[in-house]
Amino acid sequence: MRVVTQELGTATILAPIGRISIGSGDDILRHAIDQAVQNGSRNLILDLEAVSKMDSSALGELIAAQSRMARIGGRLKLVNVPPRIMIVINEAHLGSFLQAHAPCCSSS
Repeated sequence: MRVVTQELGTATILAPIGRISIGSGDDILRHAIDQAVQNGSRNLILDLEAVSKMDSSALGELIAAQSRMARIGGRLKLVNVPPRIMIVINEAHLGSFLQAHAPCCSSS
């Protein structure tokens, strides 16, 4: 798993690619979030479009990140959440807390 980082105005976009699970990405995600915060970012956008799988440790990292951002007066938003990942988030009743948004569908 790797994370592509991009600055967009006052926001930092973190785009993890691959599987986020215990021992396989959760530490990398935590480090990327920590680095963005240490660099002064208070608006984080996690673009999950390229995440293939996520387990409970990844959810724990997202919860910790959301709590941390709230504590420092920042914001965390999840965008382009694949349907299979959105199901995991919703089954854990975390959709609202994590401000998770599925990709927008194009109109026909």
